[in-house]
Amino acid sequence: MTAALVAPSPIVPNKFRNRFARLRPLEQIEVAVVRTAAERPGWLDAVELASLRYALNLARIEDLPTPHGDVPLEGALDAFHARVVEALAPLTTETPGVVERHEVRSVLPWLRDLTRRARAALLEQFRDRFDLATLEREVCHKALVVVAGGGGGSGYVHAGAFKLLDDLRLEPRLIVGASMGSIMGLFRAHKRHFDLDRLLAIGQDLRWRDVFEPLQVRSNYGLPASLRLYLRRGIARHFWHEKEERVLRMSELEIPLRVVVAGIRTGRLRHDLGYYEHLMDDVVQSQRPSLGALRRRLTGMSETITELVRGGGMKAIVIGDDPLTADFDVVDAVGFSSAVPGLIHYDVLREDAHMHQLLRALLHARGVARLVDGGVVANVPSRYAWRCVQRGDIGTRNAFVLAMDCFAPQLVRNLMMHPLQRLVRPQVNTHTPYAGFTKTFLQVLSPLELVPTPEKIAVAVRNGYQEMAHERRFLREMLRPLPGLDPA
Repeated sequence: MTAALVAPSPIVPNKFRNRFARLRPLEQIEVAVVRTAAERPGWLDAVELASLRYALNLARIEDLPTPHGDVPLEGALDAFHARVVEALAPLTTETPGVVERHEVRSVLPWLRDLTRRARAALLEQFRDRFDLATLEREVCHKALVVVAGGGGGSGYVHAGAFKLLDDLRLEPRLIVGASMGSIMGLFRAHKRHFDLDRLLAIGQDLRWRDVFEPLQVRSNYGLPASLRLYLRRGIARHFWHEKEERVLRMSELEIPLRVVVAGIRTGRLRHDLGYYEHLMDDVVQSQRPSLGALRRRLTGMSETITELVRGGGMKAIVIGDDPLTADFDVVDAVGFSSAVPGLIHYDVLREDAHMHQLLRALLHARGVARLVDGGVVANVPSRYAWRCVQRGDIGTRNAFVLAMDCFAPQLVRNLMMHPLQRLVRPQVNTHTPYAGFTKTFLQVLSPLELVPTPEKIAVAVRNGYQEMAHERRFLREMLRPLPGLDPA
């Protein structure tokens, strides 16, 4: 079980936006510098690169985590921050993605001296609040935060990406997922060491009939749809709390997980529940639906989701993000996050006083009537990951957010899914700036391959591993601990 290392400081919305505007240039500069160093070995030597990154990481500190809680720096580094951005931003933005060696090296002596003086002044000003070791720990160690986007069967590539990160010994400090990304994220968050063989074995056991059936049940908290997702039947035993004989809760995972679901605001449904329950019936009940019928229904589903989203009819809810949802059943969390409006219904219908009480309280507190697919409102939820970091949830604010997108439109693949893919792109684009890097996977299974064969899962995993392997040098360098800066 993992808990936050320090008590987080609340961030009001305006402060959050201001902090993003202030820190984003520093993050962009560091990513550009590290990317260049990874692609051009010897571009800077190790000492030069480390001193440059040390300055960037020091300049971004606003609240310093200590064993006794956050210490607000109250603008003590404002002047240093401004001078670092002023000196380095032109070197990385005049030609996007290109950082000239001679220009960077020309400012390094001045930057080292400026950084030493800023650090010395900071330690003197706060000598009774923290020491050099505490400051160095925040500056020199960057945490990995992973965002796993939704996309139905396309999301199986995330497992391959997680395997690559595990091979590099890069353990996420936080995972944030939506829809299928939340399911893959749950498998990764369960244990610190990622057991890919276990996931593949589970995939071999699953069959469509095990987890999907035509909906013939009542609805409590989800939106009725043509298919009922029996996710607990398929995976609950793999997330079992043996001592208490129940499924694990969000707070009990070894790696913290946040799951995005969409809440439909009370009074915003434009149709009765039966409309959504039978929207895809002809496709679901047909043994071999025609491509034309499938295309029409997918277009209709896209239009239905657009109706729900339009005018603020839906809102994002992050499960595990607060005391109310920390005790959420992990399978229920990813089940609701994967419930595609009109196609897949997930609900809590079993006798479970804990979850019924929690769900009623959640719907009331958020002003929503139903819970559905988190990908509808935040398919690659990088902004929520960044917010968690800046709030202090993982005990450091020096983090690299790696986002994984498996649902980007491709002209030569999954043409029938383009209406849905285009629908989610605007909200994906609003989240993209909050990631240090967004990896877009191209070799993916069809989003409709919700329960693929073991052979197809193996292909998806291999593709995810190979595509993420292209970023191996960059990721290793980005997350390598920095040496401390010499005093002179």
